[in-house]
Amino acid sequence: MSVFLDHASTTALRPCAKVALIDALEMLGNPSSVHCQGRSTRELLEASRTEHHAVIDPIQWLGKHQNPQVLFVEHFANGMIDMDCLKALVNQHGQKGSSNQLDVGK
Repeated sequence: MSVFLDHASTTALRPCAKVALIDALEMLGNPSSVHCQGRSTRELLEASRTEHHAVIDPIQWLGKHQNPQVLFVEHFANGMIDMDCLKALVNQHGQKGSSNQLDVGK
């Protein structure tokens, strides 16, 4: 079974995403700061974390065109994926009759 975890690395940046990135880069303020610019930057950062088009759009496209098996990996509050969950999913959904098991180092 092949597992591809980095679709974004090979996908062109959508024009609307490029505009949003440029606009965000022009904002002043450290999102960790409590001043007005910092709070505005923090709001933008938090809003961007709730929009997962970079992930959902490719999944929807693949679903229409290639009929993939989509599995969601649990993640921590800091965005890091739970490697134990990933290992369990890959091992559980591997090809039938295959002895390929994922070894996830910590």
